[in-house]
Amino acid sequence: MIHSKLKTSMLNKMCAGDEITLKVPNPRDIETARSLCYRMNRLDDKISFSTHVDFKELTIKIVAMKKIGEDDI
Repeated sequence: MIHSKLKTSMLNKMCAGDEITLKVPNPRDIETARSLCYRMNRLDDKISFSTHVDFKELTIKIVAMKKIGEDDI
């Protein structure tokens, strides 16, 4: 599903394997979404967020993955 604005609540609802694609109006919004994902990576101990950016199309794809901890190794 393609959205135009990322909210923290959207990331909080994501489970491992979920993904969101955002089509934004300018590159600054891509950096804002990327920063939010990095911040959430530090706060959430179960899920990690990965980002893939396409500046030509002004899209950012966010994928939620299970965070691997010391117990899983």
